[in-house]
Amino acid sequence: MEINILLSIFVLLLSVICIGGIGLVSAGIIMVTKRGDPVSWIFTTLSGLVSGAFFPIAILPIWIRWTSYIMPTTYAIRALRKALLVNATFSSVRGDVLILTLMSLITVPIGLATFKWGFNKAREKGSLVEY
Repeated sequence: MEINILLSIFVLLLSVICIGGIGLVSAGIIMVTKRGDPVSWIFTTLSGLVSGAFFPIAILPIWIRWTSYIMPTTYAIRALRKALLVNATFSSVRGDVLILTLMSLITVPIGLATFKWGFNKAREKGSLVEY
């Protein structure tokens, strides 16, 4: 079995960047609420259930299948499987990479803005020392 290791690393790094933006949103919310945040809970739950990690997306009911298409983990898992299992080329995962890139361009700025907002709120309240 041959593995396209360079493509696998590229997709993995792109996935980390995209999901890191969602992590920044979570961190910003945690700084304000001082509790577990709903963003990471919802994202983690949906990622496990609808991204194709445990079972194929095709078996999901149509009314819930749409959620798999808004999860970056869906595209990351699909591209990584191709790169690791069937020695895929970049052209065969181009669509997944493009979607992950677009999602990164959305999640990272939103994550940075939310983190900055949460940091400033915590600083105003004087609660940064709790971390």
